[in-house]
Amino acid sequence: MWTILLLTTMLVGIVAGGSSTAANFLFFVFRMLSVALLALALIRLYHTRLRLMETLSLALICATLGLIVLQLVPLPYQVYKALPGREFAVSGFAAAGVRPGWQPLSLDPAATTSYLVALMPPIAMFLATLLSGFRDRLRTAGVILAATLASIFLGLLQRLQGTESPLYIYEITNPGSATGFFSNSNNFAMLACVAIPLIWFLCLHFLRSRRTKEVFVLSAAMAMLTAVIVGVAASGSRSGMLLGILATLLSAAMSRKVYFKPNRSLRLRFPAWILLVALLPIGFYGIVGLLRIAQTDLLDETRFYIAAGTIHAAAKYFPFGSGFGTFQDIYAMHEQPFNIPAGEYVNHAHNDWLEIWLEAGLTAVPLLAIFVALFTVQTIQVWRANGRYATLLFPKAASIGVVILLFHSLAEYPLRMPALALIFAMLLAVLISPREERRLRSSAVERISLASSFDHPR
Repeated sequence: MWTILLLTTMLVGIVAGGSSTAANFLFFVFRMLSVALLALALIRLYHTRLRLMETLSLALICATLGLIVLQLVPLPYQVYKALPGREFAVSGFAAAGVRPGWQPLSLDPAATTSYLVALMPPIAMFLATLLSGFRDRLRTAGVILAATLASIFLGLLQRLQGTESPLYIYEITNPGSATGFFSNSNNFAMLACVAIPLIWFLCLHFLRSRRTKEVFVLSAAMAMLTAVIVGVAASGSRSGMLLGILATLLSAAMSRKVYFKPNRSLRLRFPAWILLVALLPIGFYGIVGLLRIAQTDLLDETRFYIAAGTIHAAAKYFPFGSGFGTFQDIYAMHEQPFNIPAGEYVNHAHNDWLEIWLEAGLTAVPLLAIFVALFTVQTIQVWRANGRYATLLFPKAASIGVVILLFHSLAEYPLRMPALALIFAMLLAVLISPREERRLRSSAVERISLASSFDHPR
């Protein structure tokens, strides 16, 4: 039941969570699956002895949830009206002749509550992956790849049918481009980019197994990698093209410390020739992307105006922010419409870091700094040539996927897509907890879990 629930949640999440405003029956099913997964994960967590890095990660999650809850705690009105950026609310109360009571720090408590609820699925996936064995993690990676290939196939059909294709899932989308299960072609491309290190990891993993034929493994890897490259190209995303090249180069570095069984000469040649074949189309489409960038006047880019407007608005609410989930309304109060093309509206900052700066201000800086520090320390650990994790491939692939999504967060908002947030949480859990063995408090639980325990590297 644990495995089925884990895999089903990931699959339904990718299919239904392609928009930050997703609201349909399948997305409701995804939310319910996340609740069940979270409940089971908390039961497992009670019987699990955590390591230091895992404990620190859970403490960071609790601190983040605590910060959001604090924004919902009512404050005395005298304190509230002294907070920066609350002048318009105070004036509104006065104009209406209303004598307000205690008010929360967030300017839109309902939006902040929705923000809190939206964090539940990725937290559930993080905990579930943290407490899963290697086989379940391997199956989850397989589900991600299967969903990615299905999304690419759907995206290619959308591209072939043109702007009037009935296959677009969301009303507000990028007509004429491949979007797959997503509302945005850039985030569709990010799903494909994250799949690159997973393909590389699975190929190297199965090449080390005596039970798999190397020709079959290599052929399957090349077919999937080619499909991913075509998908990135069909999206027309410049960031997808450039980050696809980065993902391929970083994935190739995983092969440096791979130990194959003797008399497997073909496997030893795998990193060189698969990289050469992969870089041919990626390099071509990367050049196309670079030409698109070169032909664009960066000063006219809408994202730069949105970023400037976000920074300007954030200064009005510094140091406590306007409240999580309030970006769209707050930005609309401070934006300069003549900088935004007609017919477009801004629902996110196209930079997750700046959006958090507006919504939480200085209070989020310590949490972000701790996250970056934990991620950096753990990534160095798994990539050390002579470290205890040197032979483990999955954590390395996970670190590449996390880096790709964090880079993309500088120009988009991939982590506000439930599908990508789910994958991000899963990859973080694999990176944070890369070791094979796990000690449980209960001997009964330990005996039950032996069948799904991690394989020891040889």
